[in-house]
Amino acid sequence: GRLVCKEDYETAKQNDDSEAGAKRPRTTITAKQLETLKNAYKNSPKPARHVREQLSSETGLDMRVVQV
Repeated sequence: GRLVCKEDYETAKQNDDSEAGAKRPRTTITAKQLETLKNAYKNSPKPARHVREQLSSETGLDMRVVQV
């Protein structure tokens, strides 16, 4: 709700655009990784932390990816 000159507006707009594009890329899961995850979650829909850590090391995926 304030007035700014065109130059300041353009600078602010560029900063907003660059922050919006700072998302991390999606993780691509291979067929073998998906199979491993499906089997694990079929056995236990809510695996314990140590099981998720083991899945992470087996699949090479980040812990956050295994958890989600």
